[in-house]
Amino acid sequence: MLEDPNRDSDMMRRQMVALIVMMGIVWIWFTFFVPKPSDQPRPQQTQTVPEQAPAAASPDIVRTATPSARPGSTPSGDLQLPPVPEQTDPADDEVTIEDGDLRLTLTRIGARLKRAEVILGEDGVDTIQLVPQPDNGASDVEAIYPLGLRFTNREFGDELDYRRFDAQRDPDGRGVTFSLELPGIAVVQKRIRLSEDRHVVDIDVSYRNLESRTRELGLDLTPAYILNWGPGMVVQNEGTYFPPNFVWRQSDETPVFKPKDLPQRNGAPEDKRVPGIGWIGYKSKYFLAALKPAGDGAITDGWVRGTEDTFRFGVYQPAFALPAGATHESSYRLYLGPMHLDALREAWPNLTTALRFFGPGGWFGETVSNGMDWFAKLLLRNLNWWYGYIPNYGIAIILLTVLVRMIMFPLMIKQIRSMKQMQALAPEMQALREKHADNPQEMNKAMMEFYRERKINPLAGCFPILLQMPVFIALYRMLWNAFELRGAEFLYIDDLSLPDGFIALPFMEGV
Repeated sequence: MLEDPNRDSDMMRRQMVALIVMMGIVWIWFTFFVPKPSDQPRPQQTQTVPEQAPAAASPDIVRTATPSARPGSTPSGDLQLPPVPEQTDPADDEVTIEDGDLRLTLTRIGARLKRAEVILGEDGVDTIQLVPQPDNGASDVEAIYPLGLRFTNREFGDELDYRRFDAQRDPDGRGVTFSLELPGIAVVQKRIRLSEDRHVVDIDVSYRNLESRTRELGLDLTPAYILNWGPGMVVQNEGTYFPPNFVWRQSDETPVFKPKDLPQRNGAPEDKRVPGIGWIGYKSKYFLAALKPAGDGAITDGWVRGTEDTFRFGVYQPAFALPAGATHESSYRLYLGPMHLDALREAWPNLTTALRFFGPGGWFGETVSNGMDWFAKLLLRNLNWWYGYIPNYGIAIILLTVLVRMIMFPLMIKQIRSMKQMQALAPEMQALREKHADNPQEMNKAMMEFYRERKINPLAGCFPILLQMPVFIALYRMLWNAFELRGAEFLYIDDLSLPDGFIALPFMEGV
C-alpha cells in the first residue's frame, strides 16, 4: 500500500485547526465566563506588607453611635455605662503578644484585635498584616476591629467595644487578660492567648453579675452576645478572579457565601443567621480567619451582617440567666493563617474543608465537584511530598507533571495506536468518499460498514483525551490556587503563583 504524500500535510492542517479552536475556546471562556477584574488598581507586589496595610476607604469602618437593639426590647434604664474614654496616643493602649507564627497587636479599647501579622517566610521576611486599618484618621474609640462583643440587649449593644479595659499580660508574652468593671452591674473579662496549635488563638469570655438580682442576657433564640470579626480582611497580591467569600461548616458540608449576597432591607444591612455551625470564617485566595466555639463537636449559630465592602461575622453565645454574684464563662478558638492544608489540619478537625479547588456545586454537580476537589488535593499532597525531598516548587511541579504523564502513558499509547490505525486506513476511506461523493447517505452507510468489517472505532482516539482532561484540569486548578506556590521562585520566575510575565494576554490582566 502506497503512502499518501499528502497525509502528513493533512494531519498538520488538522492539528493547526484543532489548536486554533482550542485557543478560541480559551479566549471565549476568559472573556465571557470568568469574572471580570474589579476596577480597583492592583497593589504592587512586595515581599513584606507594611505593618499597617490600609483598607479600602469606607465610611462604615467607623462605628455608628447608636448600638443595635434586639427587636422588641426596651431599655431598663438601670445600666449606666462609663463614658467613652479620650485617646490621645493609641500606642499607649496597645498590647502585643506573639509566637513564631502570629504577632497580634491588641488595643485596650474594647479588648480587640488591632493588627494581626501572620509570620511567613524565612525569618519572617514575608509577614502579612490581615486586619484592615481605618484610613480616615479614626481612633480606636471609633474604629471597628475584630474580636468585639456585640450584646443583643439595648443597654450594651456593641458599646463595650469602645470602653477602656484593664490589661494584664502573661509573663511568657503569649497572652493577655482584659478586664472591665461596670460598677454595680458586671465585670466583663476577655482572655486572648496564642494556642500551642499553629495560627490558633484561644479566647475566653466571662461575665460576672454584680447586680443584686438575676440578670438575663438574650432570650430564647436571641443570643446573649456575638463574638465577631470585622470589618473584613486585607487582601494583597491575590488577583481578582478569586474574590474572598464567607465559609462555614454546617451539617457535614462547607457552603460558600458571597459578600455581594449579604441581605439588605430598604437599603440597610440586615442580619443573616446561620444555624447549627461548627465554625464560620472569611477566606481569601491565600488566607483564612475563622471562629468557632471551643470543644470538639461544639456547634452554635453564626452571624453575618454588613455590605460587600464592610461587614462583620461571628458566633453566637446562647442566652443565659445569671444569678447575683455568679459568673458565666465561654471559650472560643480563632484560626488566623494561610490556606495551607497542614496548618488547617493542625488547627481543628474539618477546617481543611475551607480549602476547595472546585465547587461546591458548579456546572457538573456536587458529586463531580467533590471528586475533582479531592483529586486536586491529592495532587497537592504529592507536590508537597516532592518538595520535602527537593525544596524547590519549580522542580516539584516538573516532577509531579512527569509522574502524571507516566500514569497517563497507557492512555496516550492507546490514543497513538488508534491514530496510527486510522492513518493506515486513510487511503481506503478516501476511496470510499470519492466513490460515494454524490450520495452522502450511501457514503455514511459504506463508512459504517467499513468500520464494522475492520473492527475499528472512529472515536477510539477521543476517549483517551477525554479521560485525561479531568486530571489536567485538576492539576491546573491546584497550581493556580495553591498557597504553597505563593512567592515561590524558580529560574527567572519570581512568583510561581502569578501569570507568566513574558506573555500578557488581555483577558489575563489582573489575575
